[in-house]
Amino acid sequence: MKKANGFIAYLCTFLLLFLSGASLQAATLTLNQTTFQPNASIVATYATGPGNASDWIGIYPQGITPSGSPQSLLWRYTNGTTSASGTLKNGAVTFTNPQLAQGQYSAWFLANNGYSVLAGPINFSVSAASTPQLLLNRTTYSSTDTITASFSGGPGNAADWIGIYPRNEIPDSSPASLVWRYTNGTSSAGGAVTNGSIAFSNNGLAPGLYTAWFLANNGYNALASFNFAISGGAQGWIVDQFTTIHAISGTAYSANIRAWAKTPGSTTSFSKVSGPGWLSIANNGQISGTPGSGDLGSNAFTVRVADTASGQTANAVLTIPVFGVGQENVSTIQVMTYNTWHTWNSVNNGFQKGIESIVRANVDVIGLQESSTAQAQQIAQTLGWYYANNAKGSTQIVSRYPIMESSQTGVAAKARIRLSSNPLKEIIIYNVHLDYQYYGPYAAQRAGATATSVLAEENRSQRLPQIQSVLSSMSSDLSRANTTPVFLTGDFNVASHLDWTNTTTSAHNNTGYVAWPTSVAVANAGLIDSFRASYPNPVSVPGNTWSSIHKGTEPQDRIDRIYYKGASTSVSAANVFMTNVEVTIGPWGSSTTPILNNTWPSDHAAVIVSYNLD
Repeated sequence: MKKANGFIAYLCTFLLLFLSGASLQAATLTLNQTTFQPNASIVATYATGPGNASDWIGIYPQGITPSGSPQSLLWRYTNGTTSASGTLKNGAVTFTNPQLAQGQYSAWFLANNGYSVLAGPINFSVSAASTPQLLLNRTTYSSTDTITASFSGGPGNAADWIGIYPRNEIPDSSPASLVWRYTNGTSSAGGAVTNGSIAFSNNGLAPGLYTAWFLANNGYNALASFNFAISGGAQGWIVDQFTTIHAISGTAYSANIRAWAKTPGSTTSFSKVSGPGWLSIANNGQISGTPGSGDLGSNAFTVRVADTASGQTANAVLTIPVFGVGQENVSTIQVMTYNTWHTWNSVNNGFQKGIESIVRANVDVIGLQESSTAQAQQIAQTLGWYYANNAKGSTQIVSRYPIMESSQTGVAAKARIRLSSNPLKEIIIYNVHLDYQYYGPYAAQRAGATATSVLAEENRSQRLPQIQSVLSSMSSDLSRANTTPVFLTGDFNVASHLDWTNTTTSAHNNTGYVAWPTSVAVANAGLIDSFRASYPNPVSVPGNTWSSIHKGTEPQDRIDRIYYKGASTSVSAANVFMTNVEVTIGPWGSSTTPILNNTWPSDHAAVIVSYNLD
């Protein structure tokens, strides 16, 4: 019996040890690859660990068993950091930019700040550093061709990308690339692609010289580049008649008409065909000269754009008003509010399409939303205009006329714009982009919605406190509006009480009149809704600006508006403005891929109001 009892004791001890070992061996460790490019992210996925706060993943040279000497080359606790916390049994640890030299390595899953092996070794290798390369399938394209960019030897970061810039422009955030894609071929980072190709379909680039850049990890570290050209030059004008800012006799004048030509490129040249002798036009579209006392009035010039490569030419009529000293008379102004939908980056060749839309709109002052300082500066430089250099964030202002001062107050950009110096005539413009959350018209779509329930949802947003703050900051300017007119442009992200009336209730799920607090607050401050001043009936002329592309069940509303105050100011015309919208899609949240080649570069319509300044 002693022998039997001894055997049983031995067996029990063996089973305990076996089960303990089995518990340890139950843990697993896998890597996302077996071979890594230099500095590609290593993702170690572990499962069925014991859940100690100090369990960890370590990387060692292959053949080294973990111990205190030598130390691991890389390590992280199972929470992905170098500070122990949590009780994670399953998860993943990412070693970003690991800086491992070419060679063979092993990953280990280790227990509780020690060297008890839970899983491993998982062997892998880091390949020799290869020189990144970027090649295009051609060196010359038309604006409708597909550009295929093939890359190799990349670091394999999920956010490596290909961007196209004008030739001799070094990539950075200002200005942004003309077109771009991550190495997975989309605009959403993902994967660990080191070699592959990307197709830029129907590229839409203007004729000229360009460089494609292979760039690392959502930044501007250049891996490789390739020069190419878009053939052809400007074959005409966007409009065949246009007017630039007025001139003053005896005062040097300058402007640039390059942006008024269709797709100007490196083979585009400009010249003067006829007109008063005081004006000269340089090849690059810069116009200059000094009008004399005999040039007062409306000066008309025939100007020509030519493509030096093809020999094609086209003429347009440029008009420059000339005033005598002390006789400047700017009696009208065109104001625009324009949501640029992520700085015109949501459609292909968006910047050029945006510039062309401004040229066609023939406006003087623009309040931009979903913009940036960099975009406003680029627009001003392209058109030869001015921008509010002290505006911050997504609300920006650009103007044909000089901006004398600018500032940011809450969500509003402000600019003081000088229309004439002698006699002095100025305007003040504020531009806002209000909170987009808790959108009231969505609440109106719910079954049983009432004006009360809609306003309850509306009051969850920050729109009312935002506009109240802006109106408070405007108070001193509003008190002087009879001397210096005040304008308020914006994407208000909310409908107007002038639109949601008892006569329009059938269009709004029969909610009846809704006193939208934002528009009511603006009206109570003494500002006039310019569009409704021109079109008081919301049934016959809704004036909807949301949305230019989202249709179907998406509620349509007039959320982009221009207000004004000033006894000497009146509305002469108001319009909802868009260039061609070739494709529309379903409600907000639908994929926007189908509209990438639309001419109109925004998901909002713009609004243009013409004013008489008596």
